[in-house]
Amino acid sequence: MSIAKSVFEFIEKNPGKMLRDIIAAFPGSKPVTVKSAVHRMYYDGKLSSLEVPGGFIYCVSGAADLEEYLPGGVSPEILELEVKAKKLEEKRYYRRAATVWQQLCDSNCTAKARERYMRLKNASLRSARTGKITGGEM
Repeated sequence: MSIAKSVFEFIEKNPGKMLRDIIAAFPGSKPVTVKSAVHRMYYDGKLSSLEVPGGFIYCVSGAADLEEYLPGGVSPEILELEVKAKKLEEKRYYRRAATVWQQLCDSNCTAKARERYMRLKNASLRSARTGKITGGEM
């Protein structure tokens, strides 16, 4: 199993851990390898982070986390657009999915949600250039 997959599973089972806790959970791996895996998954939109005193805590991105990002809770329109973007990515229509992610960025949401949608949009555009799935919440 790759280190990235192991790290993702660890964060999925133990949400809210700081980077130093995640690194400590993998004593057989180099700290820089674990750190880069976490950062790569964060920039691909698979992980979300929250700033706390002393650093950041990480958890898996998903529909359950949206309530933190949206001030009025999860609106049905936003959920529909997210589902639409994910379906487009599954069909490998990455540029169309990026357009939907951009619509979500332009919607009335918090800065943290906007950052998340921008990461997902950028991951779709990377996938369009390379032809591979490079990120997003698949």
